[in-house]
Amino acid sequence: MSGAASSNTQVDKALKALDLRARQILKARSAYREIVTFYLTVFRRQIEWRNRLVVRPQALEDDQRRQCLSEGRPLIECYDPGLEAESLLGLWTEMKAVFCRGNAVIRQAVDKIHAAEQAGEFTPAAWLAEQRPDRYDSVTEASRRIGIEE
Repeated sequence: MSGAASSNTQVDKALKALDLRARQILKARSAYREIVTFYLTVFRRQIEWRNRLVVRPQALEDDQRRQCLSEGRPLIECYDPGLEAESLLGLWTEMKAVFCRGNAVIRQAVDKIHAAEQAGEFTPAAWLAEQRPDRYDSVTEASRRIGIEE
C-alpha cells in the first residue's frame, strides 16, 4: 500500500470514528445538535486537511542537539518540523469561514482577528514565522496583541 493510500485510509478511519462519536453524543443528548454539528464540521476539516499540510523537515543543528541532550529533554522538543506557512494559511482561511458559523463568542473572536488582519496589526504568516518550539507563550501574546481572549 502506498503512503498516500495508507494516509487516505487513516483519514477515512478518523472521519468514521468522528461520525460515530457524534451520533453517540446526539443519541444521548439530542439538544446538543447545533454545537455537535459545529464541532463535527471543525474536526472534519482538520482531519481532511492533514494530508494537505506540507512539511519541510529541517535538520537539528549540532548545538540544538547538544543542548537538548545536556538538559535531558527529548530531541523532538528542539525539532522544528518546518510546517510550510502557505499550507497552514490555507487551512486557516477555510477554518475562519467555519468558525464564523459558530456561536456569538467564536464569531466575535474571528471578527476581531479579521479586523486585525485588515488593519495590518496581525498576519497569520508573521505569527507562524514567530513560532519556535521554545515559544509556548505565542498564543497568549498574539491574543493579547489583537485583543481577544485565548
